[in-house]
Amino acid sequence: MLLSLDGPDNYDTAHMTTTGKWTNVGQSYGPFTTPTATPTIQTTGGRLGKGCLRFDGTSTNAPNNGWAGIALTPGDNRGSAGFWWKASAWPSSRLTFFMVYDATTPQLSLCVEGGHLVVMRGSRSGTQLAYTNWTLATGADHYYELMWVIHNTAGLIDLQIDGASVPLYAVGSGALLNGVPTLNTRNSANSSWNILYYNIDNSAQVGGQWFFRDFYRCDGVGGLSFLGDVVVSRLPRLTDGNYTMYTPSAAGSHSALVDEAPATDDTDYIESVTPGDKDSGNYTIPAGTLAVVFDAYGRKTDATVRGFHAFRRSGTTDYPFGSDQILSTSYQYFGNNLVLPTDPATGLPWVAGTAELGVTTV
Repeated sequence: MLLSLDGPDNYDTAHMTTTGKWTNVGQSYGPFTTPTATPTIQTTGGRLGKGCLRFDGTSTNAPNNGWAGIALTPGDNRGSAGFWWKASAWPSSRLTFFMVYDATTPQLSLCVEGGHLVVMRGSRSGTQLAYTNWTLATGADHYYELMWVIHNTAGLIDLQIDGASVPLYAVGSGALLNGVPTLNTRNSANSSWNILYYNIDNSAQVGGQWFFRDFYRCDGVGGLSFLGDVVVSRLPRLTDGNYTMYTPSAAGSHSALVDEAPATDDTDYIESVTPGDKDSGNYTIPAGTLAVVFDAYGRKTDATVRGFHAFRRSGTTDYPFGSDQILSTSYQYFGNNLVLPTDPATGLPWVAGTAELGVTTV
């Protein structure tokens, strides 16, 4: 089941730890105890000229480490994740750029060593499970996908790069390990995972920058699989839909008050205090869309329990999806709760064209 998608093109560094995007950034209980490379969101630098998550390295004698983590609630011990990554430099020693965690304990780490990829149980200093003969060049951008099952005897790993399978070989025997459920992939006391980390591991004093974007994260509910080379694009609300019942902060189009990236919080907005109020807008769905994330963003201004429920309008019918999203007095993103692999109006894959989506006050 698809748990989340992220660009990141609709938020900035200041919004990174707002609920739903990144859970923790450079905190001491992460993979390193002293982070020195805080990630930033930049509007360029990613593939196709889009934004990205960026870490800045150092060429000084001080190690330079940093990470961004997202806590999820997978339905089982299985998972897969994809992301675009580019690094302008690294040393020959083994360095980590992606990790699968159980709370504060690393289960698996995807590392680069001497221009090749290796998979470790635990951290980069743990037990090597597999290596590849695939050569990675500095400055090259590729799309990486790792699949896993966390278990002490029936664990599994698999790897794709740019949508193609990359052989994983066992250390010593050279046996092919892709998708073979015979490994010990459990490093904690539990056969589970709930946090994914993306990081710069600059412990061997190397300069350069590391760039990430186009994230997807899945568990194994409904079947464990790769999604392929995924591009995550921001689809702004273009025009007002059938409903404009919310009160705008300024006269004119409601869509013009909620289409900015990054969010401007209380600068302009639409609001409602009446349960049952609806507001909707039109979005352009591209051909080949794998899933849509309705990435609503909002807060409440008093102590009353307030929230919204999202819906898809097609023809003259509203099709609610997700659950009631309860607001706090701080702004929040709700995209992880509103992932739509299929069109709620049809139950089928999304079709290219205009789709109307909106919210109802609850």
